[in-house]
Amino acid sequence: MTRSVVLVHGAFHGRWCWERVVPRLSALGVAAVAPELPCTSWEDDVACVRAAIAAAGGPVLLVGHSLGGGLVC
Repeated sequence: MTRSVVLVHGAFHGRWCWERVVPRLSALGVAAVAPELPCTSWEDDVACVRAAIAAAGGPVLLVGHSLGGGLVC
């Protein structure tokens, strides 16, 4: 069972693009996080996503938008 959701923004976006989603998930009792990608390199972005997954501490549902979808593949 999913314990939390990690929402990954796309290029030319920031974690702010999930600002309406996170509170709605929280209201349903679902832990959600939207990390801010550094956008310094592909490797740095992947490391950021991996760190968010690790910090979730269990099974996650990973959602990627635009570039974020490529990072989660």
